[in-house]
Amino acid sequence: MWKSEGGAEHRRQIWPDAAANKTQAPPRTAAGKHLWDLGELDLKPGVRIAYHLEAKDNDTVPGPNVGMSRTFYLTMFDPRQKHEAAIQDQQQLLELALAQLADRVELKKTGEMQTVSAFVRLRAGAEALIGALGRSTERLGGDPQATASTQKELQEMLGRLAKLGRDEARLTDELRDRARRGTLKAGQTRPLEAENAKQVAELERDAIALDNLLGRQRLEELLAVGDEMSRTRDRLKQLLAQYKKTHSPQVRKEIERELRDLESKLAELQAKAQKLASELPDQFLNPEAMGQNDVQSELDKIRQMIAKGDVDAAMAALDKMSSSLDKMMASMEGDLRGYRRERFSAEEKQMAELENRLTDLQHDEQQIKDETEQVRARTRQEAQKQMRDKIAPVIKHAREQAAALRKHLQAVEPDALQPYDHDDLERIEQRVADLDRMLKDGDLDEARGMASEAERGLGGVDDDLRGQAERGWRGERPSEKRARGHIEDGQKLARQIGEELDHALPGPSQLMSPADQKKMGQLAERQQAARRRAQELGQKMGGEHRGPDGQRDPQSAMPPELAGGLKQAGQHMERAEGQLRRRATPDASGEEQQALDSLAKLKQQMQEERRPRQRFAGEQPDKEPVKIPGADEYKAPKEFRQDLLDAMKRRAPADYQEQVKRYYEELIK
Repeated sequence: MWKSEGGAEHRRQIWPDAAANKTQAPPRTAAGKHLWDLGELDLKPGVRIAYHLEAKDNDTVPGPNVGMSRTFYLTMFDPRQKHEAAIQDQQQLLELALAQLADRVELKKTGEMQTVSAFVRLRAGAEALIGALGRSTERLGGDPQATASTQKELQEMLGRLAKLGRDEARLTDELRDRARRGTLKAGQTRPLEAENAKQVAELERDAIALDNLLGRQRLEELLAVGDEMSRTRDRLKQLLAQYKKTHSPQVRKEIERELRDLESKLAELQAKAQKLASELPDQFLNPEAMGQNDVQSELDKIRQMIAKGDVDAAMAALDKMSSSLDKMMASMEGDLRGYRRERFSAEEKQMAELENRLTDLQHDEQQIKDETEQVRARTRQEAQKQMRDKIAPVIKHAREQAAALRKHLQAVEPDALQPYDHDDLERIEQRVADLDRMLKDGDLDEARGMASEAERGLGGVDDDLRGQAERGWRGERPSEKRARGHIEDGQKLARQIGEELDHALPGPSQLMSPADQKKMGQLAERQQAARRRAQELGQKMGGEHRGPDGQRDPQSAMPPELAGGLKQAGQHMERAEGQLRRRATPDASGEEQQALDSLAKLKQQMQEERRPRQRFAGEQPDKEPVKIPGADEYKAPKEFRQDLLDAMKRRAPADYQEQVKRYYEELIK
């Protein structure tokens, strides 16, 4: 039996099995295991499921006796719970600040004694506000979705109010002591009134800042829900494609669960947007988020098409829903951008500048890659033209060598290698297959690269085999010796193929026209300039940018992982620059593509960084099924194998040598 809070109770009979022979007398005791498919539960974030077991006997008078286990609870973690609590704290801070501001603005001077008494009362409210602000700032540190700018704003607000509070408290205490002694004179409360004016100005500023922060975070919450919908949509696409192939009932259950998830998130999005409608101007709320979209109708259509068995129609409806969702997300992005531009102009200007510079860098790097590819295409055409008469025998001989290399790899006995070397050998076999395919297509340049990768991989396996033989206390087994021979012969063949292709291929100076050779030099210079721009942008994003006065710009700091991503892109650019100077177009193009990939990923991270982090312990929630490997599937890491082989060299006591030997043999199986 199970039940969620506020939900209906559900029951399922798990014993005896409905298919069991009912004529057989039931035993007095029973034990078993039931695999509970959580797909039938509505496991939304924050939900709490209570469940227990019931057992009935066969008493017919007056009826079955019921035994109940104790109740257990399944609680789903909600990553937004802390964030929503933090926003609620800020809402209360805004109300406290407005109340304190109203009291100070309405303060009227009567006499000195009354003024001092009024400030004593105001002091209690000010201390309550400062205390609440301190607690809110502290709790914000435990909010995984809080942005750095929100934390910084509240900390600075706390510092300013605390200082003003101390100054006002000191003056209030002095004047109260004078009043008690009867020495308070006219005009002596003027410094206190000046402090009140400072408090009013600060509270006005803080109230506006808190209101702006709340509005921004509410809009960011809408985007966060939209992001979750996009991830669920992507998961649904995978499931539909899988269901089209298998028509598995289990996959269909998962599809239903994802559809329910999308519907609940759509309802949550609309509820949040409706609430915001009373707090923000209409210009910052798009109609799609308010419910003026066809997402729900397309979800209904997907469900109907699946019920009819028309998976293609369901996928078409999903595509249409995806377009509506993407349009809604783009509109919400625009709303948030406009809100930031109006309410946080300095911050938005800085972020927009960084993003624009990153976009310009992407554009320039793409141009360099496109022009590199153009030179590469002309070079390959010239190579094929020059080698038209002699390319056939080169390819034939290289393919024969590749076939011999494949035989050597296939001849390696599985028990001769460590588990981690099996994976390396599979990758090498794939490279050899790619090598043969490139040779068949006449692409000697790519074939040469595949041969080099195979040679490097075989070198690593050979090193492992040699180390294994040197560290082994029982000596090298025959299968290991044979494997080492095949690996060494294969490595020689891979090296020979690469050398022969190098010799057969004309050099860049023979293939490139003078114009292309000049072009490669120009591209190298442009790549160098792009790399330097990436370094400068990385310094600014990492908080190392300094202004004209030599001081570090505190507003330029970005999370370290963003600056690290730009550093990685710069490293690829540096390697591409070197390859361009050597006129190695294939290697240069590969490094340029990796630089572009790093820049694209960095831009996406920048956009996500400006929203609440939808992560727990740094990871996105993943709904993919997880397969837990059994003991027979476990592969020990390479470091463990190294430690084990080192331990084998230590001689065991004479009485225990046989037992230790068997122990090690079991470990390395």
